Amino acid sequence: MENYFIFSYLGKDWRFYSIVTFNVDGAIFTIPMQNMRETARGSVIEICSINITPELLIAIKKAKSIKYQMTASKYVDTIHILPEDAIEAIKNIL
Repeated sequence: MENYFIFSYLGKDWRFYSIVTFNVDGAIFTIPMQNMRETARGSVIEICSINITPELLIAIKKAKSIKYQMTASKYVDTIHILPEDAIEAIKNIL
C-alpha cells in the first residue's frame, strides 16, 4: 500500500510547484512532487501529489511538530505549520 499526500493551490498565477520540504521535529525531508496536474477554470488550479518515503512515514508517526513548504522554480511558498489535531488525524490514518 502506498501512502501519499495531495497538495492543491488555487489562485491567479501559475506556480508550477516541484518540491515540498517537510520539517518533522527538526528532521528535514525534501521530496519532489509527482503527477502534477494543471487546469484553468477561471482560476489557476494546481494539484500535486508526493509519495511518502518510508523515512518520512516513520518520522510522521512519531511527530510532535510538522511544518512544510512548497517550492516552485520562481516561487517559494510560506511555511505551513500543522496544528496538533491535524498531526493526530494524519497519524490515525497511517
